[in-house]
Amino acid sequence: GGRLQMKLDLVRNLVVWVIPVIGLATTGCSEPVIEDSPEKVRPAVLLTLATTTDERTISFPAVIDAVSSSEMTFKVSGQISALPVTEGQVITSGTLVAQLDQEAFGNEVDAAQTQFDAAQDVFERAERLMA
Repeated sequence: GGRLQMKLDLVRNLVVWVIPVIGLATTGCSEPVIEDSPEKVRPAVLLTLATTTDERTISFPAVIDAVSSSEMTFKVSGQISALPVTEGQVITSGTLVAQLDQEAFGNEVDAAQTQFDAAQDVFERAERLMA
């Protein structure tokens, strides 16, 4: 176990440090070698890659759930006419996230105004009769 590991460490140190140092020391002392032969030219290997229509797609059925979510409700009922945010979008306080159809509200306001006017007429008539 331990003795074999020490031998392996010694061999590794020899290979990593001693042999390269000896190689550098011996090459530094010799005179430079000048080659008289012309440099050999090796041809390059060229490959042409063709595009294929063989596209492989791997799909896995999954459901992704949000870490946090919020349930939203409106104070009144109606049809949603605008939804200016997208799923997963980060929003801040005060951001318009949905808008109800305004036509239904207009009709309800008109009906309420008509009821108010009728009640106002009844009140004024009763006030005149009591006077």
